[in-house]
Amino acid sequence: MSSVESLKREYKQAKKAHLASPDDSSLKKAYKAAKSAYKKSSSAEASSSPDSKKRKTADSSNIPVMAVRPLKKAKGDCARCFVGNLPFAITEEKLRDYFRDGGAGEVEDIYWVTDKETQKFYGSSFVTFVSPAGAEHAVTLTKSHRCMGRPIRVEMCPPRESSMGSKSKYSERKIQVQVKTELSAKPKGCTTVYLGNLNYNVKDENVHEFFKDCGTITNIRWLTHKDTGKFKGAGYVEFTETTEVDTAVKKNACIFMGRPLRIDFAESRNDSNK
Repeated sequence: MSSVESLKREYKQAKKAHLASPDDSSLKKAYKAAKSAYKKSSSAEASSSPDSKKRKTADSSNIPVMAVRPLKKAKGDCARCFVGNLPFAITEEKLRDYFRDGGAGEVEDIYWVTDKETQKFYGSSFVTFVSPAGAEHAVTLTKSHRCMGRPIRVEMCPPRESSMGSKSKYSERKIQVQVKTELSAKPKGCTTVYLGNLNYNVKDENVHEFFKDCGTITNIRWLTHKDTGKFKGAGYVEFTETTEVDTAVKKNACIFMGRPLRIDFAESRNDSNK
């Protein structure tokens, strides 16, 4: 048996073992090594053949111009990255801090990748930065910065346009994140609702627009961390009438600025102080 055939056999065995246990890092490493060795050996054998140059010259004229597709490069205005190998204990706040502390700037949106049926987190996400420069800088952080003690993978990822060519900032898409749909017991005379899973770029005018068909909003309170002052992605909205609250909670789990919004009854400030 030639060395190439032997390497091919080892490559197939390693591949079979890897597919049987895809989560085993040692088998995956062995598979990649066997694959690389086999490809190098087969390429060397082919190039050493006396007729190889003649075949290449004769066949080159028959190769279509588009036979080899060039690598797709990210556009200069791309502000979106794929982030992989994330710790399973990662939170939105910690990921935002990682990029902010590393010099990539503010993050506009984070889309967690989860299993469609079980909602199990895959350890990866798509992160959109405020600026393309932030995304480009984020790619360089993997060499010097670890996230929660773990090296992560960051690559440029131009967003796909919809079939209609829409480029809406908060276009409708399939959301892989679930929010609690059960409502709490409504407090007597309740005029306040809790908002959770908010987009970190939300503003008062966005909330007014979202609830414009529910009633009159008298106040909006954003929740922040006491020590850092950073936004928690949650808040409270106060209405004038308790019936307006009943209409507002019907929007629970609706998409708001690209996210499923958590809405629930909440104690009014005056009631909680009694």
